Amino acid sequence: MTGVQTCALPISSLFPNSGTLKEEEKLIVLASKKDEDFDRVSFSYPLINLAKNVLFLTLGENKANIIKKILLDKDRSLPAFHVKARDNLLFILDKKAARFIDL
Repeated sequence: MTGVQTCALPISSLFPNSGTLKEEEKLIVLASKKDEDFDRVSFSYPLINLAKNVLFLTLGENKANIIKKILLDKDRSLPAFHVKARDNLLFILDKKAARFIDL
């Protein structure tokens, strides 16, 4: 399970415009965020995409626009767009996060 952050959806410490997004072989990477003076240990796309099931738990109105960009606009610039589970890619959203989704 991974979360959807307000900062353009970093997942597993994979931040937008980060070099770690281009990793194709390593399963674990060191990720850093522009305004922080420390690194984070993070799963990479190759590891995340090996999972049979991936679940995004997303809550709050401040996530609604990002969810729209991923699910409706298919915005390839967002890290969460590139998560591809082998079997099931699931999004659990509260009503506020799903505000732009027709239910």
